[in-house]
Amino acid sequence: MLARSGVVRSRGRAGTFVLPQALSEVTAPPASAIFTNSTANSPIGATWMTTHSSTADSAVPSQAQRTDNPTAGVRETSSRSRSRADGIPAAAHIPVIDLSRGTPDNTLLPTIRPYLARLGNRRAFVNSYTGPTILPMLEEELRADWPYDPQAMTMVSGAGDGLALAIAAFVRHGDVVVVESPTYPFILDVLRERGAIAVGVPVDEEGMDPQCLLDVLERFGTPGGASHDSRRRVSMMILQPRAQNPTGISYTPQRLSAIARVLRIWEQEAAGRDIPLVVEDDSAGMVADVFAVSLGSLIPDRVVHIRSFSKSHGPDLRLAALSGPRDAVDAIVERRRLGAGWVSRFLQELLCEMLADRQAYATITSARHTYALRRKTMAVLLERFGLETIPGSGFNMWLPVRDPAAARRILAQEHIRVADGDRFLPEFRVSGSGDGRHAGRDDTERIIGGAMLDDGGMADGAGKGEALSKSLAGAVIAQDCAMRVTVSQPDAVSERVAQSLARAATA
Repeated sequence: MLARSGVVRSRGRAGTFVLPQALSEVTAPPASAIFTNSTANSPIGATWMTTHSSTADSAVPSQAQRTDNPTAGVRETSSRSRSRADGIPAAAHIPVIDLSRGTPDNTLLPTIRPYLARLGNRRAFVNSYTGPTILPMLEEELRADWPYDPQAMTMVSGAGDGLALAIAAFVRHGDVVVVESPTYPFILDVLRERGAIAVGVPVDEEGMDPQCLLDVLERFGTPGGASHDSRRRVSMMILQPRAQNPTGISYTPQRLSAIARVLRIWEQEAAGRDIPLVVEDDSAGMVADVFAVSLGSLIPDRVVHIRSFSKSHGPDLRLAALSGPRDAVDAIVERRRLGAGWVSRFLQELLCEMLADRQAYATITSARHTYALRRKTMAVLLERFGLETIPGSGFNMWLPVRDPAAARRILAQEHIRVADGDRFLPEFRVSGSGDGRHAGRDDTERIIGGAMLDDGGMADGAGKGEALSKSLAGAVIAQDCAMRVTVSQPDAVSERVAQSLARAATA
């Protein structure tokens, strides 16, 4: 049990050894900095309070920004600065429990050494500039476990690479892109650098609110094609169908059906123009303890589905599979040819060997169960201390916070680091009520330049969405004053950590 949890490892005759845990020996951080929103590639020595958003000198956020670095932002301070931090006494060499990084537990990843020994046995397409962008044998393995039957597939260098390529290929400056609220900051960073406008739609335990989605589509944009009536082109929707980051929610088949109906209604009202391209980011992949789902089973000609293997097989493989209609996949492949060209077929062969291997499958299955147990254990502990949580999957949990300043002080005293919820919220978003109806215009129409409507302007749209509201699970997930905590590491789950989080959230 200790070995499975990543606490110890047996080394045969050499004995059993306690593994180093994901703790950084650091001094107490300032109270204002215990909520981190740092870029994943921040070097050691960076400030405690950094930013998830992309830097000005980067046209598109790098893959390092998507893959969290558990040591980023950790620093040793001088003895003088250690004495007090924002009025809080600091003890030297207090381990910080870092719950801000969505990285896998390295002890749960399959070892690649046995597969490296086999590498190169299949020499097809190796050292070729003209070979396929996905090995046929790998595509066969992937299709056997894909949530729908796509027209075409290719490989990209991680889910973030696939997202960036799809956005570059299909989103123009000034376009509206519908995203979840909250959502992963990397998505917002790429859209911002592209000059697009991300409009957030709230989610509940079953996925994106379909009524709010209909409101956004009818208020702020026109489908792909020429804009009209001073409204902007809605060129894309970006969803995370399972183990959503940061909430951990997964879409139900019923919710996907409701979203597909909304898109079809909008397409019909727009005189047959295409609905926006739907890009699905399955970043958890095989470590999510729920089945894969996709809108591709309902509207396959408008869906690009991306599955990452970073959390299941290892971040350094830099591999994700991408599927979609042939014209969309071809456009993404052509965009990639402007840079790296293709994903190394040696790496593809390595992944293919691992996917077909029983031992690797058993290791990943064990990891999936361990992550699920850690998340469920933390949920039980938090509820024991009076904090209700959202049922979900994957590494992350989204916890509402009553007073962010008080939460910072408490977590600083307890040497616990979490991710600030503000970084997961689109700048423009609609609000939702418990029954799924649109609860407010925000100032989005004025800022985006959409057509201003009077009080009755949405009557028809709201009526069409009335039936869709009945499928909502309940209250929309809180969009303000929250924190994301990651419970993938063994040191993240304990009564002390749960009690501190609950106390901080309710202070």
